[in-house]
Amino acid sequence: MAGKEAEKDQAMIDLAKSMMSMMNDFKAASGNKVHFKALKPGVYSIDDAISLEDFLKKFESYCALKFGVGDQDSWSSALGELLVGEIKNAYTNMSGGNIKYCKLKELLLKRFEMNADRKELFLKQFQIMKRLSGESVDDFSLRLEILARKAFSDFEEKAFNQTLRTKFMGCLPNALRVGVRAALVREDASKLSFVELVLLTKKVEIDVNIVEVEEVTKLEPVAALVPVEVEAVA
Repeated sequence: MAGKEAEKDQAMIDLAKSMMSMMNDFKAASGNKVHFKALKPGVYSIDDAISLEDFLKKFESYCALKFGVGDQDSWSSALGELLVGEIKNAYTNMSGGNIKYCKLKELLLKRFEMNADRKELFLKQFQIMKRLSGESVDDFSLRLEILARKAFSDFEEKAFNQTLRTKFMGCLPNALRVGVRAALVREDASKLSFVELVLLTKKVEIDVNIVEVEEVTKLEPVAALVPVEVEAVA
């Protein structure tokens, strides 16, 4: 009988120890805070392909982790460090670091909203845009696409891609354009993305440059051989 009582007491002791261990584990877990690394967004220009609204969403996610949702006073100053160009000037002129973030956001979105006047400006810039002297195909295509994203923000992707491709091809030198069109005959042009068109253009440009160098070499005059008079030896 005494043995059974002892076993019962031991079982109660083991159960109590187990409960205490579980409580300690729970307290330890509750006391530990999970820290997430805040991914800082890159600097933003109003000329970037991403919209201001989308940039601010990324910025707010960063600030919520970095400073906390309740510390939005720090957000306004942090935003100023990530702006460049025209939007940075606007931020500075309105003393953005001293304005509550929610108000600052409202002012910037209103200042740079895509209204009819701004859209018309982008359309005109797109129409007259040309490849600069010495500008690489990569740099030109990127500059063109960024502007096109602003000018045709309401276009469906298929129509946008066609508009972008047409403008890109129209800005190429004649010899390069002919070469690209010839290469497109061998490709399924309808399935070619703009990025793939740019890559194809770069390859064709190398071939065109080689041919031009060879043509110039052929046209260079060969220096005439001047006979050398040799004095007769008596």
